[in-house]
Amino acid sequence: MGIIFWRVDGRLIHGQIAIAWARLLNVDEIAVISDEVVNDEFQKNLLELAVPPGVKLTVCSVKKAKKLIEKEYFKGKRTMVVFKYIKEAVQLVKEGINIPSLNIGGVYYSEGKTQYNKALSLDENDIKDLKFLKEKGVELFYQVAPMNEKEPLTKYVSL
Repeated sequence: MGIIFWRVDGRLIHGQIAIAWARLLNVDEIAVISDEVVNDEFQKNLLELAVPPGVKLTVCSVKKAKKLIEKEYFKGKRTMVVFKYIKEAVQLVKEGINIPSLNIGGVYYSEGKTQYNKALSLDENDIKDLKFLKEKGVELFYQVAPMNEKEPLTKYVSL
């Protein structure tokens, strides 16, 4: 199998990820790809506590993720990838990694962002990054949780 689901979620691993998505997808590994989180021991420890029992956690930088994917580390597993930021998915695609579809599930409001709904706030850089991903053939969709409808991201923002 390998990587079966790619998601951007600023909260990383929380109830929707640990319970809803992980169960639905029957994952045996969650890979958090974030240059920020990989260097934050406290946050990594919190993520370990949030992972469902029996599910392995891998936290790595974008550069390390590229190497793991190229070496087929995830082959034979059912892995869900979670990025903290859209820009991390862009970096991986720029490194030559194919992301067939990307769930934009939680990009939250902060100063300078336009809020499109409760869990989707984007700034100019986010929109530029999403346009890049779309041009590279990545299917972009919005779905907070499995029980919510899968919607094209273009329902909320013009790409």
